[in-house]
Amino acid sequence: MSDYAEQSQPDFKGVFKSFGHSVAVINKSRVGALRRSAEPTVFHFRNFINQFVITVGNNDSEEFVGINREGYLCISTEVTLFTLVDLDGRPLSKDQSAGEKVVHLVAAGNSPVILYDGADGFDDLDNIYNFLIAGRKLREQSEEKGVFYIVPTGEGTWEDHPADEPYTAKPTPLVLSIL
Repeated sequence: MSDYAEQSQPDFKGVFKSFGHSVAVINKSRVGALRRSAEPTVFHFRNFINQFVITVGNNDSEEFVGINREGYLCISTEVTLFTLVDLDGRPLSKDQSAGEKVVHLVAAGNSPVILYDGADGFDDLDNIYNFLIAGRKLREQSEEKGVFYIVPTGEGTWEDHPADEPYTAKPTPLVLSIL
């Protein structure tokens, strides 16, 4: 077990909201915002040099929040480090008092976390959730195209992106309520 998992108590706990919608673990696997009023998931934050390991659950059955191959935030057996930054780009430390802060969540590899369907994803009344995803280039390969790269648009789609050009997604602001 890693040093990250061995720290018994979180530095702080909190819940997220995105554009007024509670953020929760959905279907026991992915993390996203929910359309309907729902109990947000309580996330536990353990600080390691201004980065955080984020977990859910209690000490007996705690699970890591990570990112899958496509970049979606999910429940994982792998430790993923996240950075929480305020709107001025300053990283949050482990010493946080109770209250609300608007933050950006940045996944490992300097990938800003965005809503897959964007801020207006719930304008479509059929959408019941809007997944959080690390905005990063994803390498793909096909017989037709060979190797190519795609990026999430933040509007519910993926688009091709040049291999030799950097990509930085505009992070989604999240309201973090520290408990």
